[in-house]
Parts: sequence; C-alpha cells; structure tokens
Amino acid sequence: GSLLRGGILAGLDGCRRLPGGLLPGGLLLAQIVQLTLGQHSLLFLLLVLSLPLSFRWLRAVFSNRVARYLAAISYNLYIWHQWLLVRLKEWHIPYWEGELPPNMTGDRVWQWQYTLLSLALSMALATLITYCFERPLSRRLLRAPGGRDDGAPAQPGREPLAQKTEENTHAL
Repeated sequence: GSLLRGGILAGLDGCRRLPGGLLPGGLLLAQIVQLTLGQHSLLFLLLVLSLPLSFRWLRAVFSNRVARYLAAISYNLYIWHQWLLVRLKEWHIPYWEGELPPNMTGDRVWQWQYTLLSLALSMALATLITYCFERPLSRRLLRAPGGRDDGAPAQPGREPLAQKTEENTHAL
C-alpha cells in the first residue's frame, strides 16, 4: 500500500514539475490521492474479503433476505433514483407552488415528504425493473440452445444437440 501510494505521489510530483504543468495544483491532488489510498481502504478491503469466513452472526447480517433483496436491486436503484427524483421535482410531486423548489426555501415538511416518497418510489421502480424486466430477460437471453435452461430437452423425445454430438464421436 505505501509503495503504491509513494509511486503515485512521486508521479504526481513529477507531473507538477513538468514545463507547463500537467496537473496545476499537483500538491493538493497528491494529498487527496494519499488520503484516498490510505490505511482505511485497505482495512475495508480486508473486511469485505473476510466476510465469508467470519462469525456466523456476522454472515447472518449480510446474507439475510433483506440484504439479498437490497443487493439484487442495488444497481437499478443506483441507475434510476436520480432520474426519478428529478422528474418528481419537475412534476411538483409532492405539490408545491412558486418558482423556487421548497428544498431551497427551507420547507422542512415538504423535504420530509419528498424524501420518503422518493425512497419508496425509487425502491419500487428498482424492484419492478429488476424482477419484471432484467431477470426475465437475462434468463431468456442466457437459455441453452435446446430451449430450456435446466438441461432438459426442449421437446419430449428430442435430445439437445450437444448430447447427440457426444454420441456421434463415441460411435466413430
């Protein structure tokens, strides 16, 4: 970790000294990189890698139904939440009047309503996209050439092509 950090810092310092300077304010950037690549990221990496080997109660925290559900929808939640939040403001949901949005005027009641509604709708949208579109489409696209993904023949009495090919090579 410290060798990598030292190499990056030396590289940034070298760029800062180039004529014309590739990185204006290279020292500030070097300090940011040093903080980012510090000891904490290594500890986090060790924590994540050690979870499968950890205590049973800790595994239960990260492998329960809620954690698996959140893991399943997390990417779609990440992708779609910002789009949804912008649309809610454009459509004045929850309702508000005036030119400035209520979050800029300090309307705390509206902010709580907006936050809770945004969270609920974002989770619902991510769940809908994950379980009604993404997973069924991925299953359909990743199906075996025989037509079924469980290895059984597509039609009774018909074998998958791969099985016929193996029998033909043994017959020779």
